[in-house]
Amino acid sequence: MSPLPLDLREKIVQTYKEGKFSIREVAKMFNVNKSTVQALLNRERETGSLKPKPARGGCASRLVGREVGFDQMVKENPGLTLREYCEVWEGQTGERVGMTTLWRYLEARGFSRKDSSGVSRRRGKRSDRNG
Repeated sequence: MSPLPLDLREKIVQTYKEGKFSIREVAKMFNVNKSTVQALLNRERETGSLKPKPARGGCASRLVGREVGFDQMVKENPGLTLREYCEVWEGQTGERVGMTTLWRYLEARGFSRKDSSGVSRRRGKRSDRNG
């Protein structure tokens, strides 16, 4: 969820500071939780600012820093499914990696679902089948 816009934050705090309304009433007026109003008041008191904190981001992929080994595995084993790549990776490194982790990594490296390398070929649709 994205943070409240700065102008809304300022209006909430200013409305409370006018002294006409309680925290609960201000929260109801602006359709936010009481804890949101309290947090904004605390933030302004402690930091002097109502700007939201910078986004923290997620965790780095377990595969970052291992691009060479992973790319080599893909080159040596073209056309595998995500599950098969996970199994090969575990066999080579002894580390388990989930399909979602692997998919996000592949996507970040520019592989697509329909990549010509066959990174995610459809199951059961091999070109060597007759019929």
